[in-house]
Amino acid sequence: MRRKIALAILMMTIPTLDAMAAWDITIESKTVEANETDVMVSIYGSWDREVSQLSVPIIVREITPGAFWTGSLPYDTGGNALNHPFQHNVSWQWNTIYPWALLIEEFRPDIPRQTCPTDGDVGYDGVSPDHFCINASATTSEVAAKQNLAFCTWSFDVAGVAGTFEFDTACFYCGVNSIYLIVSQIPPFDQGPLGTGDVTFHKGVITITACNCGVPGDVDGSGDMPTPLDVVFLVQKVYRSQDALYDYHGLGDCPFENGDVNGDGGTPTPLDVTFLVQKVYKDLDGLCVDRCHGDPGTGYCPGP
Repeated sequence: MRRKIALAILMMTIPTLDAMAAWDITIESKTVEANETDVMVSIYGSWDREVSQLSVPIIVREITPGAFWTGSLPYDTGGNALNHPFQHNVSWQWNTIYPWALLIEEFRPDIPRQTCPTDGDVGYDGVSPDHFCINASATTSEVAAKQNLAFCTWSFDVAGVAGTFEFDTACFYCGVNSIYLIVSQIPPFDQGPLGTGDVTFHKGVITITACNCGVPGDVDGSGDMPTPLDVVFLVQKVYRSQDALYDYHGLGDCPFENGDVNGDGGTPTPLDVTFLVQKVYKDLDGLCVDRCHGDPGTGYCPGP
């Protein structure tokens, strides 16, 4: 009798399979600096049974106007499993001895079509919104139960505008109009929103911090308006190759080298010394004012 009571208590304390279920797709969120390059974002998956098919349609949408990804955007098309002939800045991490997705492993850019709303999208071009879809399909094997598996990572550059943009999920085309996670059993079934609805999705939010290039002419990094001490520092850099200038490049978001006070691009020259001397001793201001949005190499440095 005591054994039966003890067994009953034990069974009540063990969660059922459904209670332990963890079906989740999460895109990584992170904070980056303006103009940062090679930003890496991963998508994580959790499931508690073997999965043989995974599809995640994604929309990249700016929240703050101008705060968006830029440059050569990531893609991985036309490849099956280990064969990726058209691939750029996309990697897969299935953490298995043999590749799971023996049929399709694809990060495919496109625009919404057929039954999906286009939301004004005309291409995969770094203009909000952009769309892509992650597809992975097995043939002879499945991915066993996983928790927080970073199965795909992509990298990109961001613009110089502070603000946020997001990786959300949205209809891609009629065949992939939602997240699909197909469970490997007979008959198979979908744990996605159009199936059992057990999958929880967390979108990724990218926050771009404001550019910080310091006060124009503040070559020693004191945070103050330029003084005779800044002139001394710049003279030592230009004429004596003694570099004690503050490294604004270490912040990762300043397009100008410190000491290039007139914003014409390149390393500091005697002309920069002349400009700084005129600013400090003669109050003649020819310094680069907006050092975050100037264009080094072309001599363009806009005013306030």
